Amino acid sequence: MKFFNSVIFVLACSASPTSSEVLDWDCDFETRVDADGVAKEEMLLMFKVDTISQKAYMQGNAGFVAVEIYVGESAFSFTEKLSSGAIQTTTVMSGGQAVHSRNTVLFGEIVAAQHFGNCEKK
Repeated sequence: MKFFNSVIFVLACSASPTSSEVLDWDCDFETRVDADGVAKEEMLLMFKVDTISQKAYMQGNAGFVAVEIYVGESAFSFTEKLSSGAIQTTTVMSGGQAVHSRNTVLFGEIVAAQHFGNCEKK
């Protein structure tokens, strides 16, 4: 619960530059599910949230990209809006369990996969 509460507390109390902090999460996904079935596949994503601007960034195999953060009652999510119109999301629960939903449009086809794993606040 400490993990989840820190997200809400820091984002809610970040009005002054003296309380500035960058929150980091490292996410390790080990299982991929797609149209071909279930497979073991490691994927690492890292997220950073600036508590002053409340801007968030994701680092993956393509470098840093801007993402949006949404904090709900039971989890929080990062969303990445792609130029194709597709949206990819990473949802993290209070215990660190996470799912990354990758919905991509490539060459006029939808390529979808979900990656399951855990995120840890650094």
